[in-house]
Amino acid sequence: MDICIDVNSTLKPTITGIGKFTLSLLKSFCVTFSEEKYRFILYYRKRWSEFRKKPPKLNRKGIIYCNGFKKEYPPADIHISSSYEFSPYYGKFILILHDLIPLVVEEFSSTDAKEKLVSFLPQRLKRADKVVCISKNTLSDLLKFYPYIKEKTEVIYPALDLVYRKIDNQKIIRKKLRRFGIEDDYLLFVSSIERRKNLISLLKAFLYIIKKFPKVKLVIVGKKVKSYREVDLFMESYEAKNKVVYLGYVNEEDLVYLYNGAKILVYPSFYEGFGFPVVEAFACGVPVVASDVGSIREVALGCAELVSPYDVESIANGIMNVLSNSNYREKLIIKGLEKAKEFRIYNMGTKYKTLIEGIT
Repeated sequence: MDICIDVNSTLKPTITGIGKFTLSLLKSFCVTFSEEKYRFILYYRKRWSEFRKKPPKLNRKGIIYCNGFKKEYPPADIHISSSYEFSPYYGKFILILHDLIPLVVEEFSSTDAKEKLVSFLPQRLKRADKVVCISKNTLSDLLKFYPYIKEKTEVIYPALDLVYRKIDNQKIIRKKLRRFGIEDDYLLFVSSIERRKNLISLLKAFLYIIKKFPKVKLVIVGKKVKSYREVDLFMESYEAKNKVVYLGYVNEEDLVYLYNGAKILVYPSFYEGFGFPVVEAFACGVPVVASDVGSIREVALGCAELVSPYDVESIANGIMNVLSNSNYREKLIIKGLEKAKEFRIYNMGTKYKTLIEGIT
């Protein structure tokens, strides 16, 4: 059986969100699909001048790399994509939906993004044999707008890359942190820098934090969205800017050390399709303070301190609850590590294998 997987999202210079998901999907397939019976076609469509990265190399036989800009890929039995712009002419089609941000929270999306989604998505939903949502919340959002496709939908949670794990060697962690100029205790924020991620509310809450915990710093990891300048403008007059460390994009091999060294991951996003940093922090043994909304609540309830992203004092109080109570902090770490086990590579691969075998 030939399985064609759209890997365009993995070719971006900085891999986040869907790109991370696609890499985990490929790794899960390598674990659960036998080499004898299944062959993978990794499809991408890029001019050579556009290349920043090469397609992911998999430690497996039976891989075909196909640049669709140069040639059509060979016929496949199954096609899988997280892009609603992708539509195969033949074979079975599994569409993976991460979120419906342009429809659900229009204020955090451009008009162009909404028009593109409204134009393409209904056609792809009709073409798809199965529609996989990465959270129950995304499925709920989908069915509000397209209730007629309920029978072909399914929820399969993403998997965590194995790089995210608890590191007990404090000496190595401190050495890695020194490379980033970090010596003090710190709160960690991991996300692209855009309005939906609610970084300004965290910066405001941080002013409350340092009154009680004056030695704590805030470390920000994530690429800035070019069109969003509100944080830069806010920081110009921010009174605690000397306690904020902005690192930009950090690769996963280094990011795992930043997680392990943090006192807390703070994730005050207004809306997410899933919320990868939350479960990444769980796997690294880091307590989490996160928004009590949608899919974040779905993933983190009972394992994290949940706060209102619309209330700066709620965010501040949630952080201080964890910082000031060592027993509660340890309880969150234990629950988070246990929760992270639900997002193993093998679990996701097994569910997709069952899904694929059910439609072929």
